[in-house]
Amino acid sequence: MQGQIDFPPEIKLGWWIIPYATTPTHLCIARVLGGMSGGGIFVVNPIYTTELAQDHIRGILGTMLMLAFNFGILSAFVLGHFLSYGTVAWIMSLLTIAFLFCFPFLPETPQHLMSNNKVKKAEKSLKYYRNIRALSHEWPANFKAELDKLKGENKKEDEEDSNAITWQDLNDPIACKAFIIGIGIINLMQFSGCFAMLNYTANIFKESGSDLSPTISAIVVGFIQLVGSYVSALLVERAGRKLLLLISTVGIAMGHTIFGTYTYLNLLGYDVQNFTWVPVASFSVTIFIASWGLMGLPYLVISEIMPPKLRSLGVMICMITMWLTGILMLKYLPVMVEVMGMHGMVFTFAGICSVGVIFLAIFVPETKGESIDEILASL
Repeated sequence: MQGQIDFPPEIKLGWWIIPYATTPTHLCIARVLGGMSGGGIFVVNPIYTTELAQDHIRGILGTMLMLAFNFGILSAFVLGHFLSYGTVAWIMSLLTIAFLFCFPFLPETPQHLMSNNKVKKAEKSLKYYRNIRALSHEWPANFKAELDKLKGENKKEDEEDSNAITWQDLNDPIACKAFIIGIGIINLMQFSGCFAMLNYTANIFKESGSDLSPTISAIVVGFIQLVGSYVSALLVERAGRKLLLLISTVGIAMGHTIFGTYTYLNLLGYDVQNFTWVPVASFSVTIFIASWGLMGLPYLVISEIMPPKLRSLGVMICMITMWLTGILMLKYLPVMVEVMGMHGMVFTFAGICSVGVIFLAIFVPETKGESIDEILASL
């Protein structure tokens, strides 16, 4: 799985089906194809970034996934407001075609090439990603050290004949802790309720007295997410991953608590007419805080803490966990609202976030500026 990112053909087929769709089934097929491709991108992109990035910029590059993701969602919302969905599909399909024409010219990651004993190609790839001219006869000291390190890791793998993952690899204490942290962060991200609450955007805006249409409400929330992702890119190498995750989770818990308090008081019959702005304000702040922490950084942290040999498997398992828990949340969210009420549901999310803060503080290591070896040593 390690190596170049490439859009599978499903994502192009998904866009091309939409303009010619005549039944809901056609749209469902297009969505399934797009979802398969998108799920693969969320697995491969963090791995690719972690393998090619230098330690001091790995965090910034890692946040580009969610920054680009939120930019794409906002663009689709804006285009969908002014154009038909068929036209939007054609525009988006052109982007995937442009990507397919441009990306194949980029080399594989040095780590992937070295693990396949392609030493010369790995050296050439490392030169490319470190911006070293091919004709240069003198290598910078840090480049030579990095290349020697890659060769040393490859030699160690050859001696251990470790291309195949064994039970011993999975049972290693470092690997076990990495898997526990990864799955824990993913579950916290999903059960914090942020992704699920996005489905109530139109209702929340309507309850606050806003006359914005559902499309405009979606554009507003998409813009908030984009700004939050940009803030994450600015702060991730300054404040660190762990601190941003902690602050973000605390902020989400507070936002849910405020929103839940308003809905509960409204249910009890208290006069809240002067505070109808509270739901949309607390919801917007919650999504903003979540976007620069808990909704974006888990992908980066998971790819950093996984041992190189298990990185592909580990990220894949965490992403499968994310999508499965996402399905459960979307499936049973209406049930939670019916049984517990809106206030009960968001209070539950706030409680989960409070427990999540303790989990993050105790178990999640800070990976800012650390090499992969140093991160694994901290585990």
